[in-house]
Amino acid sequence: MELKHIGRYDIKSLIGQGGMSTVYLGYDPRSQREVAIKVLPPYYLHSTKFRERFEREALMIALLEHPAIVPVYDMGEEDGQPYIVMRYMSGGSLGDKLKKGPIPLRDCMEMYLRLAPALDTAHARGVVHRDVKPDNLLFDKYDNVFLSDFGLARLRETIGFANISDGSVMGTPAYMSPEQIQGEREIDGRSDIYSMGVVLYQMLSTAVPYNGATAASVMMMHLVNPVPQIRDQITSLPPGIQAVLDTAMAKKPEDRFQTAGEFAKAIQAVTTGVQRRPAVQPPPASAGHRSKASVIPTATPPPGSLSSNGVPAAVSKANGTAASTPAPSVTPSGIQKPSSPPGGNTKAGSNSRPNPPSNRPAVGSKHRYNMPVWAWVLGVTLVILLTLVLVLWAQGVLSFPFFGASTLSASTTEVKNTPLPVAGQTVTT
Repeated sequence: MELKHIGRYDIKSLIGQGGMSTVYLGYDPRSQREVAIKVLPPYYLHSTKFRERFEREALMIALLEHPAIVPVYDMGEEDGQPYIVMRYMSGGSLGDKLKKGPIPLRDCMEMYLRLAPALDTAHARGVVHRDVKPDNLLFDKYDNVFLSDFGLARLRETIGFANISDGSVMGTPAYMSPEQIQGEREIDGRSDIYSMGVVLYQMLSTAVPYNGATAASVMMMHLVNPVPQIRDQITSLPPGIQAVLDTAMAKKPEDRFQTAGEFAKAIQAVTTGVQRRPAVQPPPASAGHRSKASVIPTATPPPGSLSSNGVPAAVSKANGTAASTPAPSVTPSGIQKPSSPPGGNTKAGSNSRPNPPSNRPAVGSKHRYNMPVWAWVLGVTLVILLTLVLVLWAQGVLSFPFFGASTLSASTTEVKNTPLPVAGQTVTT
């Protein structure tokens, strides 16, 4: 029986149908706008568990209220059929865009910077998407990306790893994290980050990283195979993008980016040239499930802190590479020129004195001023001559009228010509 109406909404056409939901394009006569109406498939209608999960998860998504999550307008049930009314995304899905070719790295960066806060908001409230893939990334008429299908993704966990009647595995094998494949019940937001890493790989190359003949073979690749080298296929990508993918798709959750925000900033760092690869920095101890080696991007390094390959010196050291030469300096005119190594341009094995890097002394350093030899000789000579003159003057050999030497001499002569007084005799002058 073809569905024509549900609630107050008119059904215009079928948008898509999957194993867990059917989505219609509807029209709301009250608000006079097109909407997307999601209903539970007929073969789940008689399951009380699925119906309760459908309604509860829809309410949870409605409470998230994030600009990058498809908003829920309404929810209800008619004639035993539960439904969810959401905003209609007329721009299609990311899967539709990938049919036209790869997505430029800068566009990927913009998308992830918008989606990351949405994922982090959901994860902070205990909601894990569990089915991040291109078909669940939708665009509105302004080409803004939105995350959809939170409720149904949570619904898939309730039926276990492979415990449904037709024998199929719940989830999409090409995008499932290793812990999701292994059927772990305690899955956190880092599982979504793994899936986002797979989506990024596909956006850049139009192909998923692991592709096999069966779902089981693909899932085994997620468990054991390393991340393929994407630059082997697209050489125009910056070298740092592989490190970002390796971190996002690490087999162990603690080795991945710990938040979607860290992931998005790492893409931004590689895209904008802030650094060549993410810097390894331990998270704070109070970060809960955060790992001991979280990969996050750093801010623009200060001048002189870059190694010769463009990697910050701290990152090069953390990755076992030393910065052999300093980064080029930038003159006021904007022309780059190589900087001299510390201490000047002294060559190895040379005994010559290195040229100082700058006329301005370093703060707190002591200076030694070297006087020429002639200055030392002249100074010593002047000291000797002055000493000799003072000695001769004191002995009366030299006389200096301006020092009162003549007066001193006359007074001395007068004293010498005066007879010594006899005892008891009064001397008059």
